[in-house]
Amino acid sequence: MIKTNTSLRLFTLLLAAVMLAAFVSCSGGGDKGADTGSAAAQATEAPETEITETGRAAIRDGLPDDADLGGRTIRLLCRNGDQSTAMEFCIEEESGDVVEDAVYFRNMKVCERLNCGIETKPVAEDRHGGSKINALVTSVILAGDDEYDMLANHMNQSNNHVLQGPYLNLANLDWLDFSQPWWCSSYTKAVTIDGKQYTCTGEASISMISSVYVIFVNKAVYGEHFDGSVYDIVLDGEWTLDKISELSAAVYSDLNGNGVKDYDDLVGLVYHTAGAAIEFDGLSASCRLTFTEEKDGKFFWALENPRTADFLEKSKKMLHDGNNAFGHPGEFDGEILDKCINNTALFTFNYLIGTSHLRDMESDYGILPMPKLYESDDGYSSSVHNGASVFAIPVTAKNPDEIAMFMEAANAESYRSVTPAYFDVALKVKYARDDEASQMLDIAVGGLYFDRAYTFNTLLDSPATVFRTMLQTTAAIDSGMSTIASYKSKFDTNLAKLTDGFAALN
Repeated sequence: MIKTNTSLRLFTLLLAAVMLAAFVSCSGGGDKGADTGSAAAQATEAPETEITETGRAAIRDGLPDDADLGGRTIRLLCRNGDQSTAMEFCIEEESGDVVEDAVYFRNMKVCERLNCGIETKPVAEDRHGGSKINALVTSVILAGDDEYDMLANHMNQSNNHVLQGPYLNLANLDWLDFSQPWWCSSYTKAVTIDGKQYTCTGEASISMISSVYVIFVNKAVYGEHFDGSVYDIVLDGEWTLDKISELSAAVYSDLNGNGVKDYDDLVGLVYHTAGAAIEFDGLSASCRLTFTEEKDGKFFWALENPRTADFLEKSKKMLHDGNNAFGHPGEFDGEILDKCINNTALFTFNYLIGTSHLRDMESDYGILPMPKLYESDDGYSSSVHNGASVFAIPVTAKNPDEIAMFMEAANAESYRSVTPAYFDVALKVKYARDDEASQMLDIAVGGLYFDRAYTFNTLLDSPATVFRTMLQTTAAIDSGMSTIASYKSKFDTNLAKLTDGFAALN
């Protein structure tokens, strides 16, 4: 259990020095690939000088200066089955890792500020799991037992329980300000119905950032086949499904000489086909497909439109024309990424956290946002794996406004210190190989897009994951619009149950 701590000054100096090192490296002022550990070491010897707060660090929350939870311990039910989920709250001591230490000191600072403690109650589930926590929601919270003050769990599995009434309406609590930049505004909009909101997510959810869908590019393969920089394509607004098709078509080589396109060959694009291609969730979001629409407070199935039809045709060309791409059933975060490492794929779909698998890669790689549908689309959009953590307060919790105060403080402090450590240091400097990657990262995570069907996907019988299987064969794509039309009655019924269910909740 974490209690208060007063030794925060040193870490503030350390983080400032590391962020300065990140800025120098990302702006080209230092050697590429420089070890940020030296900056951290220097920070421990830095003199006690006044730091002028700028940027994220300067953004204040609206909590009162004299906020005091009276020594209360916030009991947090959460996951710790993989790196991203464990780092959100379950860091009990300093480790020397910049991100873990940022989380540790965030917890210390929030506890000291609010006069409270944190007791994590972790469950061994990773970003793909949430059923064990859901079982506790049923057996503990819905049974009326006051054992938890706050939950952090799988987005879709948490929202799957909403209509059973285990969570408080966050819109009724005084200290949650969802207009602040540490909360994901697109998510808030998607899960708010009839003015009620039962889950939220913000920058304390490291899994939300690490789960952003991106494309990795093998820069060695790109340089062998094309002039210029692939980053310029993105910055010029030309990074589309058609552009990926065009570039991929020029790359294929039958490296093993067996006359068959297979895993050992050089391909333009490699994607995952084991059961369901989860990266296609990210693709449909980046192309801004609209699954639902609202009319007079009701929601309706809205995927039957020309944009969806164009998305299917352009996806078919990108994935199935000639030798453009190769679908492989291997591990999404293993064998798929290995093709990038082995210089046998130009482009690879994955999560942002895939950088940790690529960090020892000999060739250079780049990080690109997911593509637009049309060049004329304004900017780029992105999405996250639906297992990223969201937060809720149980209906059994005592003095929920105090818990809301803790949630606000934890996400605000994460915005000020943890995200800079994770994003600017761990990704941009420690893992990424080139300065321009930082600009691509800003684009990739700067336009999170959530459709209501995606946030409530499991509850609605999975309307937002229809492309996971549909895009895997030309036959399924060709009949895609008919398939989508056949879903209308079912999903309109499910959406009506969702809105009626919200109306019945407190």
